[in-house]
Amino acid sequence: MAKTYTPEFRKMIVRLHEEEGRTCKNIAAEYGVSKASIINWCSESRENRRSKVQAETTYIPIKENLQLKQENEELRNENASLKQYGDILCRGNRLKAYQFIDQHHQEFGTRWLLRRMGIYLNAYYHYRRNWKPGYRTHKPKGQAQI
Repeated sequence: MAKTYTPEFRKMIVRLHEEEGRTCKNIAAEYGVSKASIINWCSESRENRRSKVQAETTYIPIKENLQLKQENEELRNENASLKQYGDILCRGNRLKAYQFIDQHHQEFGTRWLLRRMGIYLNAYYHYRRNWKPGYRTHKPKGQAQI
């Protein structure tokens, strides 16, 4: 009748052989295990380690691929927005930049646009709170009267 050994016992025998460098013959004599069993357990342990390493190496590229896809999508959005507000940035017109953000904040996100344009968050919200469209149209008339 074949003896069955616990997985902990097998791991201990494999550790004795591989890590401590004890011979199969020595371990077999000390623990009453056949030499063939020790060799089989050691080869199974090596195969398990190889399969774990292969699984990890295949998992890493998948994770990197997802990160690269996200980065690529972000760069595409940035490229599209740069094309749209490139003219605004060249002129340095803050009012146009604020208007652009008002128009496209749903598409790109307000904070993202502010970060890309180099505009402080409090400056933009100050504009939103105090900007009156009628004031801009009446200002030239008032200056002409003066």
